[in-house]
Amino acid sequence: MRSFKIRKREKPIFISKAAFVNVTLMAGIAVFVGLATMTGRLVSQGILPGDTVVVAPGPTASADSGANTEGEYKTIRVEAEDHYFVQFGVFANEENARTCAESIIAKGGAGYIKSIEGKHFVFAMGYSVGDDAKTVVSQLKAQGYSTLMKCYSHDGLELNVKGSDESIERLTAAYNGANGIDDELERIIFEYDKKEYDANTLKQKLTALMDKIEVYGDCFGAYGEQNKIFEDAKVYCEGICADISEIIAHDDEAELASLLKFVYINGIFNWIEYLDNAVIA
Repeated sequence: MRSFKIRKREKPIFISKAAFVNVTLMAGIAVFVGLATMTGRLVSQGILPGDTVVVAPGPTASADSGANTEGEYKTIRVEAEDHYFVQFGVFANEENARTCAESIIAKGGAGYIKSIEGKHFVFAMGYSVGDDAKTVVSQLKAQGYSTLMKCYSHDGLELNVKGSDESIERLTAAYNGANGIDDELERIIFEYDKKEYDANTLKQKLTALMDKIEVYGDCFGAYGEQNKIFEDAKVYCEGICADISEIIAHDDEAELASLLKFVYINGIFNWIEYLDNAVIA
């Protein structure tokens, strides 16, 4: 059964060759370059070390007031969403669920197993629009498959935050971006299934998407020490980047469509879990 590990993507810092300097000087240069690289990346995102964002534990009277002057809060929102899945079966026995999942994978579906309270649900694909899922379910039933549509939702997120306008704008953009990852993946899946491009182009598009997700994660991480809610959002971004990197590194083109759908569904459930368990530290 497929499983993806959440891991941080490490990026090396390259230092120019200076063999003629002594070891102490080289160490000093390394520290300087490392700090300069980190600071430059943060400045390029409009985030400076020590830039503080305060998250209110509940509603505030000034959360929706105009300009973000000192002492006022502004609201960052992630709107509630529904997600629709084409379900091929629900099993009490996990082995039976795996057998079903493998048959779906062989046909290019996700073969994703969602286990809840001893029941194992097997999904072939997910959709952001209910009518799309209904259409696929109807088509599969016409072909003799016993399928149905299942909906999972999240209630969104509302954060009342106080900080610089730049920081709040960056965090708002990061949350909007993270919330839209599933839409971008769904579009890529649709285009790839229609054979609008080959595997190499698919991997290029996924690499571009992963680069954007890493920017979201960097933004969350810049405030992670200030509040766990941002640290957890960074972990989510790292996780889906790790999943996407697994696809990019995969050599068997016949399995790419299935892997892509699996990562898409996995990302949706991880995002729902993050929002449902978001805690303001």
